[in-house]
Amino acid sequence: MATINVYWGYPESETNTRLLSNLAPRPFYYKGHKFGSVEHAYQVLKAGEFDHYTHNRYKTIGGFGRKIRGRKVNRNFDNLKLMKELIRESFMANLNSDMTRMLLKYDVFTHPTNTLIDRTFLEGLYEVRAEILTMKKNNF
Repeated sequence: MATINVYWGYPESETNTRLLSNLAPRPFYYKGHKFGSVEHAYQVLKAGEFDHYTHNRYKTIGGFGRKIRGRKVNRNFDNLKLMKELIRESFMANLNSDMTRMLLKYDVFTHPTNTLIDRTFLEGLYEVRAEILTMKKNNF
């Protein structure tokens, strides 16, 4: 089984890739808005409504490579479901990219922290990987 760590904070190496990180540059649209990374979209939307202030701050840095904290998570909003949706959308918008080829190359993804959102991020990677493999099998 091929394993790779997906943490932005570590350099690219045989055991770590930034390409699959939620901070990686992976432009996509979600609900009519363009985002530069999963983290960009997540921080802007995690409170259940669009956070223009955080979005504009991300735009000044190109939308990736750094976490800019948005509003607090709204307890009445499913931010974990949002994270998985954003991961899916980011890869579907970049199907023929190096990052998608990297996603399909590995069986196991790790992250140095074990927070709920990080575990959800890893689950999202597994889910979109399985979906893309099924699409490839069916000759998408």
